[in-house]
Amino acid sequence: MIKFNELDDLVKYLEDPGHYPTLFKFVKVKEHAEQFMNGELYMRSPRYFTDYDSESIGDKYEGKYMYKSDKAKDGDFVTIESKYFNSPIFCMYSVDTRGLVPVSKNEDKITYKFNFSDNDKEEMRKHFCKEGYKYAIVVREFPEFFKLLEKNAINFRHIDYESISEIDDTLKDANFNPVYRKVKESYSIQREYRCLIKDKAIEQNKPYICKIGSIRNFTQILDLEDFLNYDFVIDVNVIKESE
Repeated sequence: MIKFNELDDLVKYLEDPGHYPTLFKFVKVKEHAEQFMNGELYMRSPRYFTDYDSESIGDKYEGKYMYKSDKAKDGDFVTIESKYFNSPIFCMYSVDTRGLVPVSKNEDKITYKFNFSDNDKEEMRKHFCKEGYKYAIVVREFPEFFKLLEKNAINFRHIDYESISEIDDTLKDANFNPVYRKVKESYSIQREYRCLIKDKAIEQNKPYICKIGSIRNFTQILDLEDFLNYDFVIDVNVIKESE
């Protein structure tokens, strides 16, 4: 239960990267779902995904700085590996204000329901079903999950989606981290977040398992198709002026 004065406050809350109420993770087998619910984050490096043989998951620009230059061939970009190119990352996805609809209201409470649009569902199926993902683990209590990440020195941030046409002929500023950038706009449907361990490097083909502690108290497993048709419900307390 979350308290807000009005819908605009709720929207601002949901748009804040630190306040997403629902996160989810796709897996191919239930054993991996159980491992995640036990608090085991199966992590790979950005380098791993640059060579991943899949249009839906692989990305040759993963974790790299990009800029246009006369030195680039065939309309491609000059790329420079970031200092986190070999650091462990863990990808998750989120529910946001797209698809949020009020379903009931009284003096004290408004209930909102989230549904994936038909287009969302088709894009999700395109990106995940074809890769063999069968289950979704829903993280209902984001604040509790975030506390565990902080406790284990894991950075957590949403992905910025940038069109290829927006890449210019200069390098980004020193604070820019390409680990949190995607240049395939079709990926934006995923509303992706990433965990990153900055002070660790792993070998390209070897995963790293980070144990943050059990998250079973605030997670659940759904079949992927059930998940896509799942009703996410948010109850919002209305705070009266006198309060």
